[in-house]
Amino acid sequence: MQVSFSHDFECDAERYWRIFFSDEYNRALDERMQMTRTVLERTEDAAGIQRRVRFELGARDLPALVKKIAGDKIGYEERSVWRRADSSMDLHIEPSIPALRGKFEMKGTFRVVPDRPGAVRREIKANVTVRVPLLGGQLERLVAEELRKSYDATAALTRRWLTEHPA
Repeated sequence: MQVSFSHDFECDAERYWRIFFSDEYNRALDERMQMTRTVLERTEDAAGIQRRVRFELGARDLPALVKKIAGDKIGYEERSVWRRADSSMDLHIEPSIPALRGKFEMKGTFRVVPDRPGAVRREIKANVTVRVPLLGGQLERLVAEELRKSYDATAALTRRWLTEHPA
């Protein structure tokens, strides 16, 4: 299943990425999203940043189908490569749920592009594939909806952050 959506922000790409990678912003984001993150690997050079991060989602209302497969908590590992040259990041997500290892795949691209003077648009395009007989399509739709809700909530926090933390 392919998903795509975008969000607009009142800043330039450089400021967006500086906030995106800041520890203070990420602590606020983790609190807002009820999750914990552990950076397993991070390398930075002139070309960009490569990361491997483990996320554990805290107490949140998970759909019944997800709870049946995963239990009350869910986590995932995100591998990402951010490229300064084109202001984009490639993502690869692997769930920590043993029942979905090898059956779930999510890959995507996250781009921040100029929208108008002083503003950018964050574009997210992802492919979600769940290979579970009879439930795969339903799980793909659930993941896509959760992804959209998550990025919408992140956009709201980012907009507030931009207002409360002027450049």
